[in-house]
Amino acid sequence: MREQREIIYSQRLQIINEDQSLEKVTKGMIRRTIHRVVESHTLTDQKEWNLEGIVDFAHNSICAPDELSISDLEGKSAAEIEGILNEKAMEIYKEKQEQLNGDNQMLEFEKVVILRVVDRKWTDHIDDMDQLRQSVGLRGYAQIDPLTEYQTEGYERFQQMIAAIDYDVTRILMKSQIRQNLQREQIQGVRSVVAIGHDRTSDDDSEKA
Repeated sequence: MREQREIIYSQRLQIINEDQSLEKVTKGMIRRTIHRVVESHTLTDQKEWNLEGIVDFAHNSICAPDELSISDLEGKSAAEIEGILNEKAMEIYKEKQEQLNGDNQMLEFEKVVILRVVDRKWTDHIDDMDQLRQSVGLRGYAQIDPLTEYQTEGYERFQQMIAAIDYDVTRILMKSQIRQNLQREQIQGVRSVVAIGHDRTSDDDSEKA
């Protein structure tokens, strides 16, 4: 748990201290999210691929419903499908940059989104790990090494949290509507732009992992 805390705090500090651009970080999150979704829906024989699930993900987390259909993905390889989604996501990312009228506002917008998601997911993860600790303690009575179980499951849950952070950041950045009358607020010592606005599909910026 200490190592996980150090990783999160270190990466969080890097986000706060960044004064040039978070484009590489954000695009990395978007690409990883798309890769995970496409991979998880194309594990079987191609005739059984869940293209509907991929399209639903795209509509909920990347683009408008009229911008992608199942027919756009039919007959494509997994790599090609991933490429189509990445291309649409990068187009929308560029639109956000243009709407915010400047690298500084885009940087601060991304800081707000990433820090909020990280803080929320990390808090949930701490609670989850506390529950795991109690559960693993009971397993000791079944002659299972509780420390090994805790470390193994804790690592898996940490990786799930990282994936959930990528997913939520992707969805919020892609689906947010930028308001022109940006308000400014102090967040963890960083002067940040509140530009999240209203999600195209929901006013709630939370998403189940």
